[in-house]
Amino acid sequence: MNNLSNRVNSALVAIPVKHQSLALNNACEGLNKVGADSITLISKRKLLNAQMYAKENQSRYCWEVASHLLKQAYGIKCECPMPRLGDARGNYICTFVDISTGEYRFVHSRSITEGQEVRHV
Repeated sequence: MNNLSNRVNSALVAIPVKHQSLALNNACEGLNKVGADSITLISKRKLLNAQMYAKENQSRYCWEVASHLLKQAYGIKCECPMPRLGDARGNYICTFVDISTGEYRFVHSRSITEGQEVRHV
């Protein structure tokens, strides 16, 4: 029993703060400042746009777009999110997505109910 408790205690050794900040820097490769201990707001306007976009649009795709805008506000580089078939953006629904070319199309929900079909690629 005593050997087991010694093994557990040795496994729970705290990582020094110096090494934690190095691990944080290595994990955040998308930051513009490589040696930063924390991220810095670059554009307050982009931050406010991201917050407003997330508040007004509560669908899955719009939350991904808001997250992308938030990352841009802090200077984190990432790719723009692609919608999936059926994702809504207000009264518009995604009816066409081609990930290889990056093309997508949103159509008003009223025109879909009138008989337009959804194309899968």
